[in-house]
Formats: sequence, C-alpha cells, structure tokens
Amino acid sequence: MYTFELVEKLLKQPKEEVMEAFLELMLKGQIDFIDLNKSYVRMLEIIRNDQNNKLFEAESCVLESFHYKKTGKKQDDINHTQRCLYLLNESNRFMMQSLNEKFKYDKDIGKKMSWYERNKRVLK
Repeated sequence: MYTFELVEKLLKQPKEEVMEAFLELMLKGQIDFIDLNKSYVRMLEIIRNDQNNKLFEAESCVLESFHYKKTGKKQDDINHTQRCLYLLNESNRFMMQSLNEKFKYDKDIGKKMSWYERNKRVLK
C-alpha cells in the first residue's frame, strides 16, 4: 500500500482511531516524539511557505495595478496609493524607486493608512 492510500484510509477513520494508530507505532518503536515533532515543524514550514506565496501574490497584484493607475487627486485615492506603496516598499521584494517618484511616496502617510501597522501586536 502506498503512503497516500494509507493516509486516505486514516482520514476516513475517527480521530481516536488515528491517535491509537500513532500510539501503537510509538509503542512498537516505529516512531517517537522527535519524529512527530519534526513532522509538525515541517507542517508549519509548509503552511508558512503557502502564506508567503499568498502574500507575494497579493503584493504582485497591488504592484500590477499601478501599471493601469492614473494619478488621482482625490484625498481617498492619494491615501490608498500611499497605503499600497507602503505595503510594497515594506515587502522589499520589488524595485520601487520609479513608482515612489511617480506617485510621490510618503512613508509616514502610508504607514498611517496601513491597517496592519494600526493593528499589529507588539512583540515583547
């Protein structure tokens, strides 16, 4: 039986049965806590990588929108532009000099408009 076939069978079982299977594997010396911990860390890495890919996609969409954007004069448009520029500049993934010049990037305004900056937790 292939690994993915085994996983599919386990997914059809109640959680208690799966936990018993892990217990039996540990009792028989097939796996131990270190193995489970390594798998858990790997899972967290996969999730983080997926989140980074989603964030990069969002940042790329924002960046792409500037190719179609005309400089607006309404304050809401200016604030939105500064917020988007702030996100892109903070990501450090793109060369922003020409866009910053074209749209008169002001980091302080962008940071003030940033939802993330207003709501992030300060780590102590």
